[in-house]
Amino acid sequence: MDKRYKSESQALAVLKRMSRNKASLTGLVILSILILIALLAAWIMPYSYTKMDMANRFAKPSFQHLFGCDELGRDILSRLIYGARYSLILGLGSVGLSVIFGLMLGSAAGFFGGIVDSVIMRFLDIFSSIPGMLMAVVISAVLGSGFGNCILAISVSTMPQYVRLLRAQIMSIRNMEYLEASATLQNCSKLRIIVKHVLPNSLSSLIVTATMGVASSILMAAGLSYVGLGVQPPNPEWGAMLSGARSYLRDYPHMVIFPGIVLAVTVLSLNMLGDGLRDALDPKLKK
Repeated sequence: MDKRYKSESQALAVLKRMSRNKASLTGLVILSILILIALLAAWIMPYSYTKMDMANRFAKPSFQHLFGCDELGRDILSRLIYGARYSLILGLGSVGLSVIFGLMLGSAAGFFGGIVDSVIMRFLDIFSSIPGMLMAVVISAVLGSGFGNCILAISVSTMPQYVRLLRAQIMSIRNMEYLEASATLQNCSKLRIIVKHVLPNSLSSLIVTATMGVASSILMAAGLSYVGLGVQPPNPEWGAMLSGARSYLRDYPHMVIFPGIVLAVTVLSLNMLGDGLRDALDPKLKK
C-alpha cells in the first residue's frame, strides 16, 4: 500500500510540475491534436487522399481546397491529414523497436560485464562513428524501400543511445544490496530483476529520451522518403510529399510550404514535450 501511495504521489508531483511548464503543455496539446487527427483521418478528410482531379492540377489554396492541390490534382490537406498516420507510426514504431534492442543489448552488457560488455560496447563505438542518417540510408538501400524497412533502418540507426542508457542504469545498481538480496533470498532471475528493478529506475530517463527520439525518427523518416528510400508514393507520408513537390517549388510553393510547416510543428511539439518531461521527472536538471 505504501509503495502504491508513494508512486501516486510521485505521479501527482510530476503532473503538477508539468502543468507549470507552458511550453510542455503546448507541445502536449499539439501532439494530442495530431494523434486525434491521425486516428480520425478517414472521417475528417475533406477528400480522398488518392482522388485525382486533373482540372485542379497545382490549384492554389482556396475555400474549396484550403491547402491547394498537387501535380495530380489531389487535395494537399487530405493527404497531410492521412499522412499523419504514417509519420507518427514511423516515429513511434522505430523508437519502440530501438528500446527493445537497447533493452536486450544494454541488459546483457550491464549484467554480464567482462568480455560480453567489451564486445557490445566496441561494436557500438564503431556503429556510432557513422552518422545516424547515413546508416539509415545504407540499411534502407540494402533492404529496399518500404514502410517496414524504413522503421527497421531508423530503429537500428538510433539504437546505440538506448543501449548506453540502459547499460549505465544497470551497472549503477547491479551491485546494490537489495538486488543481491532479491537474487539470493527470493531466487529472482536476471530477467525478473530487470523488469522489477531496472526498468522502473530507468523509466524517467527512458521516457525523455524516447520522446525526443520520436521527433528525430520522424525527421529521419521524412529524409529517407525524400531521397526515395522510405515510404513510397502514392502513400502520403510527409517526407514523400516534400520529395514529390521539390520540382515545383518555384512555381507552386504551397506544395512544399504546408507539408514543411506540419512536419516542423510536429517535431517542435515533441521537443517541447520532451524538455518539459525532463524538467518534471528530474527537477535537479532544470537550470
